[in-house]
Amino acid sequence: MNKDLTPMIQFQPAMEFSTSEEAAKLFMESHSLSHFPLVDHGIYLGNVLADDIFALENEQTLEVLRHDLEIFSINEEAQWFDILEQCSKHDANMVPIINSKKEYLGYYLFKDLLESFSQTPFFAEKALTLTLEKQSQKYSFSEIAHIVESNNSTLLGLFLSKIENERTEIILRINSDNINEVLQAFRRYDYEIISKHLEDDYTNELLERSNYLNKYLNI
Repeated sequence: MNKDLTPMIQFQPAMEFSTSEEAAKLFMESHSLSHFPLVDHGIYLGNVLADDIFALENEQTLEVLRHDLEIFSINEEAQWFDILEQCSKHDANMVPIINSKKEYLGYYLFKDLLESFSQTPFFAEKALTLTLEKQSQKYSFSEIAHIVESNNSTLLGLFLSKIENERTEIILRINSDNINEVLQAFRRYDYEIISKHLEDDYTNELLERSNYLNKYLNI
């Protein structure tokens, strides 16, 4: 089991085909879940959709949804991005956990993952967020790290936020007292600066320097 994620595991028992529509609806109303796992003698079979549960008629059981299950889960060694990927791919706010025998172990909630993720240094440390763009074939993580660190700044992390029309958008979190030097360095390496607030700061500083120079020349 991934020890870092263990505290976030929810241990609510899964539903079975024999679960009544009344019990299923009461549970889903109180937990606000997009899906919920369904098992047979503890073995994971798939996930029932909340919308399908609420569409059940009186006195029906989940048996009528046997052929409408969405099958997605993660194993007990899954990492952060494995869970995020499953949530995104299936438009889900929970992901069941199963072991190698397909036994249901519990589930992760998307909101718990985001809350925990927000406490990592990438978000929690005081830092600047810098958004860059460059041709997809011409950027590299090592180049980005070199540019940041060679300008006396620290790279806390980065991720790719968009790839479109052979261009890649990259979001960085950095600690820097030399942001203008970092911006200029990225431009020299043909990165486009997308972060408008940083662009404004840089432009304002250039304007201030220009005004000072003009004032000096007019003395």
